[in-house]
Amino acid sequence: MVEVDAPYYQDPPPPIPPGSCDGLWEYEVAELFLVGNKQHYVELELGPHGHYLLLQLEGVRQRVGSPLPLSYQAKILENRWTGRALVPRSYLPDPIVAYNTFAIHGQPRVYAAHHPVGGERPDFHRIENFVRWPE
Repeated sequence: MVEVDAPYYQDPPPPIPPGSCDGLWEYEVAELFLVGNKQHYVELELGPHGHYLLLQLEGVRQRVGSPLPLSYQAKILENRWTGRALVPRSYLPDPIVAYNTFAIHGQPRVYAAHHPVGGERPDFHRIENFVRWPE
């Protein structure tokens, strides 16, 4: 289970019903990246309006298959939002060796990182700069 409890910045929702949403990074979102060996990683994006995106990647930005389905619920409570996603273990890399979390919101866009990855422009796929997973 992945849970989010975050400030709500009142960004407009994507123009589609809640559920899987390719391009969710263009909207208010919290992101979790879990990295395995050989650049295999998962990108999970969760939004305050009930949208999500779950991708498996093999190499930087190289998608493996289509976005994956999952059970996700979100709720907006005044100036905060919460989300809860049930992610099947089979979707995740094994073993997990590194991770990072990010948030995007606002106009102009604000890009926040748990662990900064460097660079002149926001790029959340610099997996070589992520935090090592605790052993």
